[in-house]
This record gives sequence, structure tokens and C-alpha cells, in this order.
Amino acid sequence: MLSIGLVAVFNEKNEVLLLRRKADVHCPDVWSFPGGKHEIGESAKETAMRELQEETNITVTDLAIIGEYNHLYADRLLQFTLFSALLPNQTIIAAESDVLWYNIFKLSDLEMPDANQMLCSMLESYVLQKENPPARG
Repeated sequence: MLSIGLVAVFNEKNEVLLLRRKADVHCPDVWSFPGGKHEIGESAKETAMRELQEETNITVTDLAIIGEYNHLYADRLLQFTLFSALLPNQTIIAAESDVLWYNIFKLSDLEMPDANQMLCSMLESYVLQKENPPARG
């Protein structure tokens, strides 16, 4: 099983950062969260932070875990770990691919990898829970 670390980066409008996947990778030319493959010796969090920095030049130090999800494609089993982060102030995004800031509640309108359906659902639940914390008794 291949482990993948992803980051849902939020801006001040509560939009999430998406990158268009390159033409020469699995699930080409669709929108996805920044992230990538786990390297030996890395935690899922370290993978997500490294990939975010490599793909966008965004450096974050504080990631919150949203959840994990295993997805079986026809040719591979992938384990995704999705984190959230706030875009640091004054950050200039330097991505090699197209960049899009998008409303998290409209992500289903975009063409994304199959596995992202569940990840987007997890992200929506995470945001709704943060906006409406449970009452303390």
C-alpha cells in the first residue's frame, strides 16, 4: 500500500487551495489537494509538509489532521492522510502547475481523482464541526 500525505490549505475566505495534477501522473489533469508520496522515514505529517513546500513553496509548521482514508484503484491501494493548514500571511504561492482557490462546499463541481470524493466529504465535515462546536455541558 502506498501512503499519501495531503494538505487542505485554507485562505482567509475559507477557500481551499487546489493544484491541477500534471499530465504524466496517476489521475492526470484533474484538481487535487497539494501532497504526495510518503518517503522512507517520514511521518504522514512530514510527508504532507514536505510535499506542500515542494509543490507550492508554502511552508507550514502547524497541521491539524482531518482524517485517513484507504482507496482501492484498479491498479493500486492508496492510504491517504489529509491535514488542514491556514495559509501563512504574506505567502506567495510558487507552483509549477495551475492553482485554484475554491469553495469547499462546491468541490464536487470539479473534476478530481476518485479518492477525493471521500476526502472532500471528510473536509466538509471537519469545517462544519469547527464552525459549530458541540455545546459544553
